[in-house]
Amino acid sequence: MKSLISALQEQGVDACRRGVLALLMVAILPMNTAVAEPLAGSLSSQAFGSDIAVAASDTPEAEMQNVRMVVPITGYNSEPGQTDSTPCITANGYDLCKANTENVVAANFLDFGTRIQIPDLFGDKVFTVQDRMNSRYDKRLDIWFKDRTSALHFGLQKAEIVILDK
Repeated sequence: MKSLISALQEQGVDACRRGVLALLMVAILPMNTAVAEPLAGSLSSQAFGSDIAVAASDTPEAEMQNVRMVVPITGYNSEPGQTDSTPCITANGYDLCKANTENVVAANFLDFGTRIQIPDLFGDKVFTVQDRMNSRYDKRLDIWFKDRTSALHFGLQKAEIVILDK
């Protein structure tokens, strides 16, 4: 909550609007780190006019099936410099090195276990959200590759993803 209030102060939002937004946050949105931090970032990047805007980062699960959206996509691999101190283990405990299959993505805006496709880049191949990215990346996808060269070669691309199910 503090980061949200700070972000609003930095944007010059007056105390009355900050209070109303804080009240809405507590009353309407679940307050956990996965929601609060991305929300604080998205609110701080918006201009506040006479209307009060609250951006919810969670969409009901039923509405997330077969949703299409264009997102920036990058590649990563199990290298300590690109991960934490356990490079083979994802945020939900999945062992990438043991599975050794390039069907895992990291995404902060989708629940663990969500299955997606990236038709323009990978056809009908299905990826599963098993990992998270640095919290500064809200609407971005990171594909796990077996080796660093493949991840670097992939680079940064924008492509449409299709959210199949959770």
